[in-house]
Amino acid sequence: MSTQNQIGFITNKIQELQTAILQIHSNSLLKLPTSVVETMHVDELGCVWIAVNKPTQYLHEFDRSFHVALNYYRKGKPFYLNSYGIARVVIDPEEMNNIPAELRQELTSDKLLLCVR
Repeated sequence: MSTQNQIGFITNKIQELQTAILQIHSNSLLKLPTSVVETMHVDELGCVWIAVNKPTQYLHEFDRSFHVALNYYRKGKPFYLNSYGIARVVIDPEEMNNIPAELRQELTSDKLLLCVR
């Protein structure tokens, strides 16, 4: 199975399940809490784009990238998916302009965009 086929297969499974538990694996004093997230988009490189609630603390106090686990599960589906990777906080205005239009439309002011690779 080629890499592109593998990414396509995993993308289909993620889109089928949609909902995951996001766990942050960081030793930082300030880190995002464990939360239930919905997958917004999976791009052709296999990056998973998700939105989390924006923390009440000043955003620049947090690490820009950190290790995460995404545990996908949906009741009634005969499978689950655990994904581990590095999440990157997307807050740079130039980078925000380069994200797909459907992501920008779904993103509200109380949400923080993460790209998990």
